[in-house]
Amino acid sequence: MVESAIYCKDNSGKSNWIEGYIYKTKVSLLPDWKTINGKTEKIKVRVNTSSYLSRKHKFLKIDNDTYLIDGKRFWGTDGEIPKIGISSIQVSINIIPIILPVNAYNDLYEPHLETLSYTYGPGNTIYISMNNSDGAGGYSIIWIIKDNKYYARYIDDSMV
Repeated sequence: MVESAIYCKDNSGKSNWIEGYIYKTKVSLLPDWKTINGKTEKIKVRVNTSSYLSRKHKFLKIDNDTYLIDGKRFWGTDGEIPKIGISSIQVSINIIPIILPVNAYNDLYEPHLETLSYTYGPGNTIYISMNNSDGAGGYSIIWIIKDNKYYARYIDDSMV
């Protein structure tokens, strides 16, 4: 068995560390996954950005810790109005386009395109990741592509 600590959030958004055991066959270490080289592999990922235009969005401060853009929480700043947002993501595998819905990226701000990477995971899964922030509002985003379809996204802000 391998001892592991798992960081998770419950439905209320509260963060908790859970310590326990997980059987070694259920663990897949990220360094063991195959990194995808975009020049030789048949996958292409392009993240497009645009300036945040305040006339197109409604920025609302609820209290000292809660800020919303267009009625929902956003990522990338620590309560400041963002400067740059992700406007679209284009993914293709073997020239087949993978459609990512707008809600997979329209609340993500202050992208760092130089951190964009993608990795093969187990079971015909590709993980596309980036680390983004304005400094204080740091987060990591992982988009999951499974069987050539957008599956989900995971956001981790535990680095702040």
